[in-house]
Amino acid sequence: MLKIFHSFQDADIGKLVAVYEQSNIESGALNYPNFSSNLQILYAEQDMYAYLKLFFKQPQSFYAIWDVEGEYMAALRVEPYDDGVIFAGLETKPAARGNGYATNLVRTTVQHCGNIGIHKIYSHVDKKNTISLAVHRACGFERIGETAAYVDKSIVPSSCTLYIKL
Repeated sequence: MLKIFHSFQDADIGKLVAVYEQSNIESGALNYPNFSSNLQILYAEQDMYAYLKLFFKQPQSFYAIWDVEGEYMAALRVEPYDDGVIFAGLETKPAARGNGYATNLVRTTVQHCGNIGIHKIYSHVDKKNTISLAVHRACGFERIGETAAYVDKSIVPSSCTLYIKL
């Protein structure tokens, strides 16, 4: 079931961190290579907490969560972007992958956006992430760009831009 969080206090951050377990392991190893794996994960989780506090301060930003019996299975950030919003940070809890949770989350978040008057949705996905690309296609997104242009004006050539108009 879809849950929407508009503030840091609304979300169970521990459950959210569990969804991003694999990403935190990868980020920790990348950003803190001189530390033990336990410290790498700890520092990555601390970075995530700090980022979330800033994220929730952005007007019109929210987190969409796919919840099954009180457990967060998939998560997605929604942020203002150009003339609509951008879906970012789509992730499924490692032990829950392959059950359609990401597809359910993206599909119902698209519907939620339409219900609240958002009609243009973008997403940036790594071109090698075939699973995420398939999820987006299944939910009606089309590839409109061969790079990803971020709000800070940076361009990432290894990612593409996807789009859906409601």
